[in-house]
Amino acid sequence: MKKLIAFLATAMAVSLSSVALAHIEHDEAPAPAPKLELLNSKSGALIYVTNMGNKMSTIGATGKLILVQGTARSEVALKPSGVNAMETVKPTAMVVGSRASVVVTLADKTVVNDEFTVK
Repeated sequence: MKKLIAFLATAMAVSLSSVALAHIEHDEAPAPAPKLELLNSKSGALIYVTNMGNKMSTIGATGKLILVQGTARSEVALKPSGVNAMETVKPTAMVVGSRASVVVTLADKTVVNDEFTVK
């Protein structure tokens, strides 16, 4: 009986120790996600795309800006502008306090989205 208990205890210890070491290679930190910054400009909105403070190219990117002002909802397409910026295709008035949702698909098919309150 003592041999059986010793055998079971050893078997449990061996099986549990391998579980803790099974996925060490997956303990890497996830890559940081790109960030968006929304600015209100004279012609509409400017959205800047960065990753850890570095500019991300918006060449070949597409996107849309969704504005919610009270019960009114409008959607405007975005086009690349400059190195890391996206701008609205047509002039868009953004009212202070309205909600804005931005979705940008970069050329490498990375999708970046964020929500803002217009200031």
